[in-house]
Amino acid sequence: MHATTKLLAAGWFLAAPLFGQLADSATDPAEDLAKFTREVLIPERLKLIDGDIVVPIDFDESRATFGTSLWPNGRVPYEFATNVGSTNEQRMIAAMQEWESLADVNFAPRNGEADYIRIISDSFNASEFLGRNGGRQRVWITSWTTHGTLVHELGHVLGFYHEQSRADRNTFVQINFNNVSQTACTDSNGNPASCNSQFTIRDPGDSEHGPYDFGSVMHYGACAFSNCTTCAATNNSCATITVLAPNTAQQTLIGQRVGASFWDGRVMSFLYPEDNWVFADDQISAIPFGTFLDPFGLAQALLIVPNNGKVWLKPGTYGGVGRIERPMKLEATYTAVRILN
Repeated sequence: MHATTKLLAAGWFLAAPLFGQLADSATDPAEDLAKFTREVLIPERLKLIDGDIVVPIDFDESRATFGTSLWPNGRVPYEFATNVGSTNEQRMIAAMQEWESLADVNFAPRNGEADYIRIISDSFNASEFLGRNGGRQRVWITSWTTHGTLVHELGHVLGFYHEQSRADRNTFVQINFNNVSQTACTDSNGNPASCNSQFTIRDPGDSEHGPYDFGSVMHYGACAFSNCTTCAATNNSCATITVLAPNTAQQTLIGQRVGASFWDGRVMSFLYPEDNWVFADDQISAIPFGTFLDPFGLAQALLIVPNNGKVWLKPGTYGGVGRIERPMKLEATYTAVRILN
């Protein structure tokens, strides 16, 4: 994980910087326009959502920005199809190692496991399902030389949707539907269709995600599914996504495919945490497990966390819990929290 901010003042905790700063904001050229046309064949009983996610026809699309079907213990068995050469295998392994450096995940060569991913060289980039679905899950890659695209598709494998699928996205970006292609996508019968559905909000709330991350490797580029033959991020007549004030300087950053941003790594580490991490919230879930998605109350978290472990505090104000004399760390997940005396 990248550097984090420690305790700043008595009772107050601050999370990490608002945006991850990346050395390059290059996008994958294959993603500048609509990625899929009617020539791309999606397997039977499956459909395409959000440009590069293949799901069952009856898939429930009212999900969060990240899925809840995570890989047990963070272990993801994988195998390469025979059409993937050794150079591209190493490129994909480098992308796996990036996620492994940011979260407690482990991509391991398959050894007979029933649930696994199969990585295939093809004419498009896509992942089958979000998170662990069970059985074989395919990952199709064409942009082998764009490291961030490989990281992006593995993000789907681990459970991430796209950043602009968040419910709060319209506060930060504007979708220019007049610039979205109306023919480059396909309907259920394989006929040319509007790409408007590729910009669907798939999230009932934004409380789990941290600040909106323009630098996320999971964000669409400004020209995704544009109806223009050529498109520049700053061309208002062609761009399908416009970053709103006061963040307009991020217009050329969205869609970067250099690698995972700070917040990509941090949120992934919350979904796949270290063994000695416990999560707390001032709004306790019905059946708390101390995880990021089902956190404890603070008092319980402080009792459960092992010595020298860490309690991650979700946004809120926490009541006093008395005196505790055990070595531990407390840190905010992504914004300031307050603990009352």
